[in-house]
Amino acid sequence: GNLPKANITIGDSYELIKNHDEKFDFIVLDNPQGNYGLNNEFTEHFKALPLIVSSLKKNTSCIVMFNMNSKPFNYDENPEWKRRREDYYGVSNTGNLEKDFLQKFYNQKFEDLGCVVEDSFIESRNPEYLHYMILQVRRP
Repeated sequence: GNLPKANITIGDSYELIKNHDEKFDFIVLDNPQGNYGLNNEFTEHFKALPLIVSSLKKNTSCIVMFNMNSKPFNYDENPEWKRRREDYYGVSNTGNLEKDFLQKFYNQKFEDLGCVVEDSFIESRNPEYLHYMILQVRRP
C-alpha cells in the first residue's frame, strides 16, 4: 500500500466521531450534496465540522478535507436546502459562491471553532460547482 504504517478508519463520520475515542490527524468527509439523513437532518458538511474539530489531535497539525458546493444544481427545486445554505453562509444568495469567499469563510469557521488555520486551499473536483476545501489546522 501507499501508506503501510497508516491507521485508517472508514465509516459514517457522525457515528465514528461519537463512538471513537482515538484522535485523528487527517480527516476526509465525502459528504453528499443537499439534505440527507433519515429525516433530512443533515445538510452538506455543516453539522460535521464542529464535531470533527473535537476529534482532532491537540497541538498537532491536522488536515481536514471536505466537499464544498459553490454553485448547486437543481437548487430552486429544493427550497429547504437553499434556506439552510443561506443560514449557514450568512448571505442571501448562495447559488453561485466565489472561491475566495468560501476560503475566507472556512478559515474563519475553523478559527471560530477554536483552531489555528495554518494553511488552506481549494481544489476543484468539478470546475462548475464541486470542490474540495482543504485546511491544515491545529487545535491548541
